[in-house]
Parts: sequence; structure tokens; C-alpha cells
Amino acid sequence: MNNELLTLFDIKDDIVESFTIDNIDTYYEINIRFKPSVVCCPHCGSIHFISKGTQKKRLVSTPINDQPVKIITHLKRYKCLDCTSYFSDTNPIAYENWSFTKVAIISILNKLKPYNATYASIARMFGVSTTRIIDVFDAFVRIKRHNFPKILLIDEFHFSRHTKYKYPAILMNFENNLIIDIIESRTHDIMKLI
Repeated sequence: MNNELLTLFDIKDDIVESFTIDNIDTYYEINIRFKPSVVCCPHCGSIHFISKGTQKKRLVSTPINDQPVKIITHLKRYKCLDCTSYFSDTNPIAYENWSFTKVAIISILNKLKPYNATYASIARMFGVSTTRIIDVFDAFVRIKRHNFPKILLIDEFHFSRHTKYKYPAILMNFENNLIIDIIESRTHDIMKLI
């Protein structure tokens, strides 16, 4: 097995059962089959479970030689004989419910640091849509809001009738007429987040 390639993707050799890499036209495809790691049912704690095949999951990883990398992980699925629930091995290289590897998320956030970085250029680099890069940024970056001034102006304006909130709100400092923030709406559920 190619340990250097596994190290490149921050994957430990002892958890990998098999590993293949293919160069497909515009991207690299890596197939990884992980060794089973489940010792008991996560729902009831029983050790009586049977294998129900494998589950494939496609992940986006960091580019190699300016080509996107797609990793296909093969994780074992199980059925508990006591509580009849189904469960899978945990994916050691990705967060739950994310289609990016952990290394890819860190790489995306690092590439967004320069002031001239754009979501679109990074999306092209990783072979995904701009929206998915924005989702990563929104989920993992917390920007601290400014303090409110003594006198706060709240003004609404009509934005679009095709959006969920048709009237976004502008928060302004009354004393120097500087815009503090523009929020989706001045409804209670949005304002309590501020």
C-alpha cells in the first residue's frame, strides 16, 4: 500500500483495508475500504450484530497537481440482532453529514484567507459548486459582530418577492450614518440571533 499517498490525505495506514487510485479525465478517484471498527451497537450496546454489506460515500478532498480529488469510501453496514437497528462504521476522514474530508475543509478555509480569494476560484479548484464552498465557510467560520451604538436605526427595504424574507433590514449607527449590518429580516426569529 502507498503510505505516502495515505499520509497526504491524513489517513492512518492501520485503519485502511484496501486503497486504489485512478486518474479519470479531469480528476483523481480514490477508493478506500476501511477496516471494521464497530465493537457494539451504538443504539443498545449489544455485541450481537451482523454485516449487511458496505455503504459507499463520495467525498471531496484536496486537489493534487491542480486536479480535483474524489474519494469513495466503503464503510461496513450492520444490523443489530437485539434492537433490529441499522448502523454503519464511522468515517474516520470526514465529519458526519459532510461530503468533504476533514483535510479538504481545512484546505478550503486556508485558501479563503487571502483578501483576493473568491468562492468561485476555490470551487473550480476542488471541482464543486460555489454554493458548497460558501456552505463550508458559513459552517466553520464565526465572525464576531460589532457592538451596537447608543442609537440604532433599523430600516427595511424591498429586496425580492422570490425570497423567503422579502424585506431585509439595515442596521445603522444614527450618529455617523455607518451601516453596521444588513440582515435577512427584522422578524423576531432573525433578530434574536443578533
